[in-house]
Amino acid sequence: MRRSNMQESKYLVCKSWEKTKEVLHLNSEVIGVSKLLDLAQKAFGNKPTISSLSHPFFVIEGLDGTGKSTVVKGLCKDLNATGAQTPPPNLLEIRSTFDKLDTQLKRAYYSTGNYLTAHYLQQLCQERVVVMDRFWHSTAAYTISETCFSKQEELPEPGDEIYNWPEDLLKPTAVIFLKVSEEERLRRIYSRDGDNITVEESQISKNSLFRNMIAESYRRMSNPGVIEVDANGSQEEVTARVVQALKTFI
Repeated sequence: MRRSNMQESKYLVCKSWEKTKEVLHLNSEVIGVSKLLDLAQKAFGNKPTISSLSHPFFVIEGLDGTGKSTVVKGLCKDLNATGAQTPPPNLLEIRSTFDKLDTQLKRAYYSTGNYLTAHYLQQLCQERVVVMDRFWHSTAAYTISETCFSKQEELPEPGDEIYNWPEDLLKPTAVIFLKVSEEERLRRIYSRDGDNITVEESQISKNSLFRNMIAESYRRMSNPGVIEVDANGSQEEVTARVVQALKTFI
């Protein structure tokens, strides 16, 4: 357990609501922090609870430009599912504020979004299938890779505790990791409005080592791990591949 706590601290990965809450309380004077704590308190009190789901909960992961949002829309249509995303709508107005803060507070913001979204999803999954655009794996993969890249260190070994899903966070039924050629990924990104390209994405595009670190971090995630799916091709082709990959879970 000690090793797990040390790794969590080193990589600034919030692997529990208690750890997330601790970071927020230590920075209670920062604008927006009180809102995060208040929303969480109203949603699930001091501790999030996890209930069994009546319908599957799927997550679509991948680097920017791999087609996550498009696949989510396709799956919602094909599976008669509800789409979801994190941070939830009630946190979006303060997202830009936290994106400008230090890494630990920024990650605590996204972690709070994950726990709030998980709380809402448990209710949705009692009625129908839910498909989500990114979740905990995304936050963890980027955080671990960013730390290792900046310190010029190797990623933690496969099987390290840092890759394990948080025990107090709703676990997806399955997680899809979309992979696409770098040429196609960049084509999709730069066909959008250039103003929407983030600093993080700019770094990913320019540095193959950092990009490969993120992808490898995703592959090392466990409990649940990711199912890789080729995202090259048309929207219909990719969605069909994802449906096939999820067939045993539906």
